[in-house]
Parts: sequence; structure tokens; C-alpha cells
Amino acid sequence: MASSFTGKCRGKLLAEDEKKIQDNWCALKEHIESDTEILIDRFFQISLIDTTVKKRLQNCNETKKAEELLNIVMDSGPDGYERFLKCLKETGFTGAVRLLELECKSGDCVAEHIEKTGNGKYPLKYTCHRD
Repeated sequence: MASSFTGKCRGKLLAEDEKKIQDNWCALKEHIESDTEILIDRFFQISLIDTTVKKRLQNCNETKKAEELLNIVMDSGPDGYERFLKCLKETGFTGAVRLLELECKSGDCVAEHIEKTGNGKYPLKYTCHRD
């Protein structure tokens, strides 16, 4: 559960970071389902979760683990997004990192990004700095 956060800061993510995760929720969940145990261990190591949550998560199926991990991130405070992104990079979740770091730089880039990086299941979301 998201309320189990034990790290430095608790509460919602910054609005723009929360939106990035929410917009890519299904694809992120699919990416991290492939190896949730490594993220659980990393979350424990950096105090995003405590031993009680770690043990509870280990008894869940992979889909539930992935969803719970994302819920924990959503309630990990204003620095939670950066901590999550760092965890993803350190544990080799490059597809998930690409989803979150993708930004629109021009009006015509969305179709090009989907064509080049789309996974075919979920549309990728972008932050466009023109708005």
C-alpha cells in the first residue's frame, strides 16, 4: 500500500511527475512486471518500503507487485519521481525509463515517437513544452 512509505518524504508527487506516471501507467506496469523482485529489493535498499511491505509484496503475483510498486511511487513525496527514475536506470528497466523521459519538442513529433518507440499495446504519452 502507498501509505507504507518510510523514506525521507511522504505525500504526493509533483503534479507533472504524477501525470507522467499516470499517463503511462499500463505500459509502466507491463515493463516492471518482468522483474519486480529487483525493484522491491532496490525500494527496500533506498527506504521506499520497509520490511513489512517487502514481505507482503513477495507474497503477491507479479501484476499485483507491479501495481503496488507504482502506488508506492505515487505517494513518495516531491522527490519520489527522481528516486523512482534512478531505480529504474540502475536496475536496467530501459523501456520504462524511455517512457518517462520522452518529451515532445515539436508539433509533429508524437506520431514519429510512436512509430519509433511504441510497444504496440499502449500509446505512449508525451509532455509537450509548447502548451
